[in-house]
Amino acid sequence: MAALAIWFPLLDGLAADAIYSPHPEVTRSVSAGHDTAFVFFTGTQSSAKALSAPMLTTWGAVGDVVAVEYPRNRFDDTAIVADTLNQLCAWGYRKVILSGASLGGLVVADFIDYNRQKGDQLQIIAVLMEDVPTGSEDLVQAGGAQFMSWWHAGPLANLVLTRPFWATSFNPPPRNQLGKGVDEGQLRRQYEASKTYPLSGWTDELRYMVNHRAFTPGEYTGISLIILQSDKDEVVKPDAAIKWQSIFGGGHVIKTDSTHIGFVEYPEVWRTAFVEAFHQVGIHPIG
Repeated sequence: MAALAIWFPLLDGLAADAIYSPHPEVTRSVSAGHDTAFVFFTGTQSSAKALSAPMLTTWGAVGDVVAVEYPRNRFDDTAIVADTLNQLCAWGYRKVILSGASLGGLVVADFIDYNRQKGDQLQIIAVLMEDVPTGSEDLVQAGGAQFMSWWHAGPLANLVLTRPFWATSFNPPPRNQLGKGVDEGQLRRQYEASKTYPLSGWTDELRYMVNHRAFTPGEYTGISLIILQSDKDEVVKPDAAIKWQSIFGGGHVIKTDSTHIGFVEYPEVWRTAFVEAFHQVGIHPIG
C-alpha cells in the first residue's frame, strides 16, 4: 500500500508520458477526391469518429471529411496540430473548413496558429465552433476543472479508477429527452467511448484547457466564424460566444435545441444547424 501511495502522485503521470504515444489518428471518414477537407476536432472524453458519425453526410456535401482522433491515453496539442497539418498536405488538400467541438475549438485555434507558422500552407475557408470555451474560465464548473487538472493520471489510475470514476461521473441526458433521428448504434458507440475514456487522457485535456494561452481581440480577423451554441449546454457558459466573436472580429451565432455538443443525441437539430452555417458563410455543396 505504501508503494501505491507513492506511485500515484509521483510516478503515474510520468509513466503516462513515457509509454503513451502523443500522435493522433487522422482519418478520412468521407473521401470523394475534393481539394477541400472538412476537418473535425472533437471535445474532451469523446471519440471523433463516434461523435461525427451522425454528421458525415451533411459535412461530406461540402468537402472530404477528416476526423482527428486524439490518443485516448495522452493529449498533446502540439503533436495533434502538426500531424493533422502534415497529413492534410500529404493528401493534397489546399483548402479546409475547420470544425471544433468544445475543447476541439481550442485545438482549431492552435491549428490556425501552426498553419500561419508554416506559411499558410492551407487556405482556411471558415471556422465552425460548437459549444467552445475560450479557456477553462468559460466552463460552468471552472473550479472543478482547475482542481482536477492537478491530477496527473497515468497507467495505474487508468487500470484501477477509469471505470468506477465514469460510472458515477458520466451522466448523459435521459433517453426519453433525446431528439429526432437518433441512431442507437451511434449513441451506444459514443457513450461507450466516454465511459471507458482513460483518466490519463482526460486529465491531460483538462490541463490543456486550464493552461491554454489567452487570446487577443481581433487576432483571427479575416477568418469567417460561425458559432453553434446549444440552448441546453450545462458545460460551457453562453458568454463564451461573445468572446469568440471578439477574437475573430465578428461571427454569426446559430442556436441549437440541444445539450452540450449533442450530435448523437439530437442529430437532426445539428444537421439543420450545420446546413445553416454553411449558408451563412457561402459554402455550397460540391457537385
